[in-house]
Amino acid sequence: MDERGAEIFRRLLAGWGQGEWDPLRVSEDYVMEQHGGTMQGVYRGEQGMHDYARGFRDAWSEASVELDDLFEHDGALVAITRLKVRGRSSGIEVEIAGAGVLRLADDGRAARLDAYTDRDEALASFGLPPG
Repeated sequence: MDERGAEIFRRLLAGWGQGEWDPLRVSEDYVMEQHGGTMQGVYRGEQGMHDYARGFRDAWSEASVELDDLFEHDGALVAITRLKVRGRSSGIEVEIAGAGVLRLADDGRAARLDAYTDRDEALASFGLPPG
C-alpha cells in the first residue's frame, strides 16, 4: 500500500469529522464527489472543499469518522468508515456505514475522493462483495 497516500487519506478523514481539509494535501484539480446523502454532488478544487465544509458544518453540530479498514484496490485507496454525526437543528445522532475511495495525483497529493454514504455501493463500484 502507498503509505504516503494512506497517511493523506487518514488526515482527510480526520478533517472530515471537523468539516475542514488541508488544501495543501490535494492537487490543484482536486475533485470530491459525494454519493448519497444531503451533501450529494461534485465539489471541485479548493473552493469546492470550502463549500463542502461549510455545508457539512451547517448540517452537523458534531461529527467523527472511524476507520474500519483501509486497503488498496484497482489503483485506489479504499477506506471503510463509520461516520457519526449529530444534527445541528434536530440533535439526532446518526451513524453512517460508508466508504471513501481516494485516487492520488502523480505528485502523491489527493486528486479525487469519492465519498459514499452506502458502503455496499462503494464496494460494488469495484466489483467487490458487500461488506
